[in-house]
Amino acid sequence: MSGKNPKQVEISENPIYDKAGNRIGTFAVLIGGIGHPNPKDFMDDAVSKYTGNCLHNQFIESHLDMPWVRIVIDCINELNYKEFNDQRLEKNDENERN
Repeated sequence: MSGKNPKQVEISENPIYDKAGNRIGTFAVLIGGIGHPNPKDFMDDAVSKYTGNCLHNQFIESHLDMPWVRIVIDCINELNYKEFNDQRLEKNDENERN
């Protein structure tokens, strides 16, 4: 996050596509309310404003150690799923992203 303004929210929106290349939704990470006296309520309000009346799934860190981070997905049922066979999250080399 570029600043720690307690009233600031930053967002990273990433489109999600199906196998045919059609956009089916958005994966968004919202960060904000760092230094706010009640970051949970602050971010609840920010997510509510962002999602409006659109159906979505929201993920919050399970122990609320980071209440200023929210993950929102609006197409979780339409994602391309495959069987889990002990795959591992791969660490990306920073050079590969540029």
